[in-house]
Amino acid sequence: MWVNQVHMSKSADGRMYVAANNYRNDDYENYLWVTEDQGLSWRSIVGDLPAEQVVRVVREDLRNPDVLWLGTEMRAFWSWNGGRNWLPLDGNMPTVAVNDLVVHPRDNDLVLATHGRGIWILDQLNALQEMTPEIAMSNGHLFSIEPAEQIRYRAEKAHTGNMVYEGENPPAGAIIDFWSAGEGAIAQIVVLSEEGVEVASMEVEAGRGLNRAVWDLRHARQGVASGTSGFSRGSAGPFVIPGEYTVRLSIGRVVAEERVQVDEDPRLSFEPEVRVEWTETLLDVWGMVGQAQQLSQDVASMADRLNTETGSLDLSDALENRAHDLERTTGELVSRLNRLYGSIQGWIGPLAADQEAQRSFLSQKLAELSEEWEKFQGDLPEITRH
Repeated sequence: MWVNQVHMSKSADGRMYVAANNYRNDDYENYLWVTEDQGLSWRSIVGDLPAEQVVRVVREDLRNPDVLWLGTEMRAFWSWNGGRNWLPLDGNMPTVAVNDLVVHPRDNDLVLATHGRGIWILDQLNALQEMTPEIAMSNGHLFSIEPAEQIRYRAEKAHTGNMVYEGENPPAGAIIDFWSAGEGAIAQIVVLSEEGVEVASMEVEAGRGLNRAVWDLRHARQGVASGTSGFSRGSAGPFVIPGEYTVRLSIGRVVAEERVQVDEDPRLSFEPEVRVEWTETLLDVWGMVGQAQQLSQDVASMADRLNTETGSLDLSDALENRAHDLERTTGELVSRLNRLYGSIQGWIGPLAADQEAQRSFLSQKLAELSEEWEKFQGDLPEITRH
């Protein structure tokens, strides 16, 4: 028969795998063997692989030699126990021949070369490498997390060019994989700095089995409370300072922690103290954005109420005009602070003189408008304060 692939183990001397097929002779049986003694004896590791898959390629995992990756004429498979049992890795892949595969030694991703349907990548294999029957029997488990880089992706809306021939980028952040025993369980994920300060959090409704969330490597978002959609809600906070962070998972009574290394975009180069100062500046301006947004929302809510209840409240024209003026000025303040925040993010370094002047002016304006809002509320009739 046709010997499709020979694979030498990197973990054990004398171990070798052979993937073969015989479909050219109308034989669609699965043929897959391993030797532990340099070929003197062989045993089948077909296990419970579904019949008539037509085996093409097998590889031993680089981190866990008990984990095997298999490509067949139909799909890819995963074994966690050396080939005794196999599970398909169908996901969103079409039914397609997997002619070759590799575990990327740097990124720890599974890369599949298919016949006629492109290259497919399964990001971050840690959960499949670390999965055990004990974990499957547990109520919850947090798997290790690969280092994550703060890649600055450029906007490409102006043209398409060759983009239609490109695949998707990997998730922009740290991939957090965890196990849940219950369907519909609420998992709480918190990211802590080395000092134990919370920098981001999320809630996700977990399904039974493996679940995945992605932290975008930014400080907690503002404007919208955490929800089941995860870290992506609200306006984006600044990137955290590169370093080690702790990810804490709470699901039911299970609390687990893993460390994650956050690295800077490798294309950027600057002194660490410059990066720290830039982040602190961003956090300060971003904090003002949050305060201004809340102030603007409060003022707009009151202005809408006054508009709808003006007849029953019997307000003076002066009070109504003040409300509308506050609504306009607080909205403008939010707009200007957002523009300043965006411009600061575009360059890692000290503020330009104009940016520093804007920061000082807008900070003063925020304080003035907050004070004016407090005074306005005090001048309203008692019935409107509830």
